[in-house]
Amino acid sequence: MVEVKWAESAIDDINGIAAYIALDSPRMAYAFTERLFANELAIGMFPRGGRIVPELANSKIREV
Repeated sequence: MVEVKWAESAIDDINGIAAYIALDSPRMAYAFTERLFANELAIGMFPRGGRIVPELANSKIREV
């Protein structure tokens, strides 16, 4: 299993998105973050499962 590293700006974005969703539905905000972090586990187990970020063209950097 590999370690997934989050950019600090990504965590800030996730918090902002979740806060915005929570204005209408705290339950959906929770579901959003749960799905997101479930993908983190999948990436850790299958690190080549995501697609290569086209702008970066680095096979070690993936997105889901």
